[in-house]
Amino acid sequence: MRNLLFPLLLLLFAAQPLRAGDDGKVYQRLLESKSPAIVTIKYVVKIEMAFGGMTQDQESRGEIRGIVVDESGLILTSSAPLSTEMSRDFGQGDFTLKVTGSQFKVLFHDGEDDEEEKEYEAILAALDSKLGLGFLQVTDLGDRKPMTLALGEAGGLEVGAEFIGVTRFAKGFDYAPHFGTATITGEVNVPRHMWCFSGDFQEVGLPIFDPAGNAVGILVSQESAMESEGGGMMGLFGGLGGRSFILPIRDFEPILENARNAAIDALKRAAEQKEKADEEGEKKEEKKEGEKEGEEEEEKE
Repeated sequence: MRNLLFPLLLLLFAAQPLRAGDDGKVYQRLLESKSPAIVTIKYVVKIEMAFGGMTQDQESRGEIRGIVVDESGLILTSSAPLSTEMSRDFGQGDFTLKVTGSQFKVLFHDGEDDEEEKEYEAILAALDSKLGLGFLQVTDLGDRKPMTLALGEAGGLEVGAEFIGVTRFAKGFDYAPHFGTATITGEVNVPRHMWCFSGDFQEVGLPIFDPAGNAVGILVSQESAMESEGGGMMGLFGGLGGRSFILPIRDFEPILENARNAAIDALKRAAEQKEKADEEGEKKEEKKEGEKEGEEEEEKE
């Protein structure tokens, strides 16, 4: 019996999958090295809904996680709270939904001023509605040099491979960083090449890493052609949220480059708008001063 027990134990342990954390340090190392680039985005969102001649508008505040993808302060996140528009026909009238985000504030958690919780203003730079991705640009970083996501050559995307995603809790849990895992379960080529996955890491707009720390992909929200054309409640919510996939990092690189260019244009427009607003403010002040001087002259007469 004893002679049979040892071979059985060998088979049992050999059947266990080798995980990235078997050395006891991989997960901790990734958490410490990647979490400084994860930021908190605070926003105000206006939601407008209409169905069957009835409309409802509301405004609320929320927050979401993002990651710095350029040292200029360009941040990648989910597009859902930034800008979303959709319409579905249920036969009794169109259902329309419009989500408009504004007043974006960014909190960095890289150790420089975590206790101060300094908020940095940001503007919407670019959207990729097909993939559910959004980019915000911090307008003034000051002396801060944020940690950024490093893109590089990375492979290993195949069915059965496990990867790691890093995010943060909200303020109520001290913005503490934590990780989740994503295991590749399949591959799709329509409407684009992506990998499907399962696991407890589901945050669209954030990257996943291999055990060596290479960013291998970005979580995206992709709507299929059938869902966008279909009706009913399943079509509605499928179109609103899409399905989560992993976009290979090489396919993300041109999206990032376009976002960088869009952010430059967005900053220029913001500067022009501020200059115009300042000029109008000065004119109003001059007008008030002129009216005040005129009133004083009338009183003297």
